[in-house]
Amino acid sequence: MAKSSLVVTPLSTDAGRLARVQEVSADVSERLVGICDNLSREEFRELVRQIAEVTVKYEAAAELRAARTETPPKLRAVDP
Repeated sequence: MAKSSLVVTPLSTDAGRLARVQEVSADVSERLVGICDNLSREEFRELVRQIAEVTVKYEAAAELRAARTETPPKLRAVDP
């Protein structure tokens, strides 16, 4: 029987990604609320959502890459 190559990580599920987007949105919103005074409430929410989605996209890619990568062998000392 062939081994499945599907790797399941927390961010590989819709629920996991949604939860992480909400966490990142809360953090980004808190950090930017005083900086983006010139944006309307809707523009601010859209900016925060886009930042959160891009952040989670790259976190998910890194998480998947880490899950697929074998632990590297111990590094050997290199003579200068």
